[in-house]
Amino acid sequence: MACSFLVLSTSCKPKVGGKCTIGQSYCTKDGALFCGEDGKLVATSCQGPLGCVQHGKSAACDQSLAVVGEPCEDQDNVACAVDKRSELDCKAKQWTLGATCKGAKGCELKGDDLFCDHTLADKDDPCHRDGQIACANDKSFILRCEGNVFKAIDSCRGPKSCTFEEHPAQQRIEFNCDDSVAEAGDPCEAENNHACSGDHKAIHICHSKQFVQLKACNGPKGCTFDPSTDKLSCDQGSGGVFVGAGGGAKISSAGGAAGGTKGKAGAVSASAKAGASAAASGKPAVSAAASGKPATSSSAAVAASSSAAIAGSSSAKPTASAAPATSGSAKPAGSAKGTSKSKLKTN
Repeated sequence: MACSFLVLSTSCKPKVGGKCTIGQSYCTKDGALFCGEDGKLVATSCQGPLGCVQHGKSAACDQSLAVVGEPCEDQDNVACAVDKRSELDCKAKQWTLGATCKGAKGCELKGDDLFCDHTLADKDDPCHRDGQIACANDKSFILRCEGNVFKAIDSCRGPKSCTFEEHPAQQRIEFNCDDSVAEAGDPCEAENNHACSGDHKAIHICHSKQFVQLKACNGPKGCTFDPSTDKLSCDQGSGGVFVGAGGGAKISSAGGAAGGTKGKAGAVSASAKAGASAAASGKPAVSAAASGKPATSSSAAVAASSSAAIAGSSSAKPTASAAPATSGSAKPAGSAKGTSKSKLKTN
């Protein structure tokens, strides 16, 4: 008896690699099968809360949550990872890690919204928009997205470390970096800015984006910092006292640039659409939109501003602010007919 994909019997179930017609899709106990571009069935999971629901010839597969390495349909769609600690991008028909979401809110789905909280990150974590700002997880550095990777841009080894505060009414997030303490080799933004060494026996200076030792502080007071004046004093013993400028950096920036990626998320439906692959994984209709204009200022003069494309720049301006991020729209659940798709965009 010939197999029919329209009426399935227990002896003739669709299987991975089986021949199919574009537009066919089926729910399975582990997720769904959809017809790939090569005319063969491909398996994917439906990790979103709605799972997979069969509607006639099509399966609606909720991929608002997804797993790295599993199949996906639409290039540049996004989803939250199952552990909600990262955001995934659909690249070359496969879910890949797009950005980490290590802030307290993680990767969230709120109705039609997807939000990735990257107020905290680790060095070399992936990120979506150059110019985005984050505190390092151990609070010892402030990070900026450069080349879609978070890089340390200033030391925050002072007693107040790296902290941030959200100001929803002003639509901004303010980051504070205590850069009164640094180690030789640590990154820095402001040329000629000073910092005490961790053992307070030396004073460092920022030269070519890196702290280097300037003087030994062998006197009884060592290297000290006065926050009221943003001045550092290096007791050189018989050599007198050297005074340098340094202290805490502040960065005001948009939540999208500094704290979050937002966008359309979600679940999708598969339909028997002629000429296109009807994804049981659906077309995970998700776009991540990062918005914001990161700006920084400090006695260390860490200043960054950005346009809608979130391009970071630096200046020696002592204060700066920018508009923060809100979440974008998403469709976390798919219908039985039609597909939805959104691409990554910036507000």
